[in-house]
Amino acid sequence: MGIGEFFSSNLLILIDSIREIITTSTSVLYAIFTMFIVSEVLIFSSFIWGYLHSRWANPLTLIEVNIEPFLRITEYLNIASSFISVLLHRLNEDAGFEIDFLSECLVLISIEFISFQCDEYMLLASCINNDWSTLYFYILTGLHSLHVCFGFILLLILTFISDGNGTLKEDDFVCGFYWHFVELVWIVLTFLLFL
Repeated sequence: MGIGEFFSSNLLILIDSIREIITTSTSVLYAIFTMFIVSEVLIFSSFIWGYLHSRWANPLTLIEVNIEPFLRITEYLNIASSFISVLLHRLNEDAGFEIDFLSECLVLISIEFISFQCDEYMLLASCINNDWSTLYFYILTGLHSLHVCFGFILLLILTFISDGNGTLKEDDFVCGFYWHFVELVWIVLTFLLFL
């Protein structure tokens, strides 16, 4: 199966879910969004299984780079993101300013994360074809960074749609659920790749 065929089903699910968001009820929207998240879990699971399979088959890792400072920074960004997500969930609808402010804080955290991820890639200074471990490292962290970018865009859209008028509970649920999925993936990748 080619890589285009692998990602085409997720692209079709995303396009169909955007179309359905405009026209359908909340329960159908939740079902479509759950299908999208499950397909993303399957993608991450397959790449994680490939990484574990390669690691168990060949336990030698050729590249030893000290990326501890970047790991600490991204851990703190993940903790701050989780804390802000919980605060957003706890706020009432009449606190529109705080919701917008905290959503913008999440956007800034995601921009910082992407920036540190790019710095980490430059620090590694290795090609994707050097070793299987760098290949899977770039694939897994790059795929996660792509999801952070998508979450960043989703948060920006949610912030501009609400614009101080409060938000819809369905939109908050979808955005929060997706953001927690991205945070959970980063926690799994941290244990898998760095520890």
